[in-house]
Amino acid sequence: MKKLYGYIECCFNWRVVAGLAVAAAGLFILAPKFAAANLLVLAALVCPLSMIWMMWSMRNSNSTPGANPAGNSDLEGLTREQHLELLERQLERVQAQQTAIAGQLSDHAERDQSRRVAAVAGNSGKVSRN
Repeated sequence: MKKLYGYIECCFNWRVVAGLAVAAAGLFILAPKFAAANLLVLAALVCPLSMIWMMWSMRNSNSTPGANPAGNSDLEGLTREQHLELLERQLERVQAQQTAIAGQLSDHAERDQSRRVAAVAGNSGKVSRN
């Protein structure tokens, strides 16, 4: 049942369903004959309008100020020298991170090597070759 609800939730946005329900209620109040004839049309519009709503909301979420992955908004209004200085500082930070990661990798390699040596020593010095 949970899986079925997940599929239904993908196609039917609750805001669209609520909006069409309000439109149907308004039609029933203002023009009952017209509403009864077009109720199926409103029901058929739920899925396409939900997809349009999803695309519109995804477009808006991608245009938020914090969504700029390259951070180019920080570069606006900088001179060439300031831009170069900013890039050099970023490069230094990335190189420091790279050095730290390389140290962590070597620590893990040393631990793995010491575990292998301990396993060989625990195996009475017998080394099996694969």
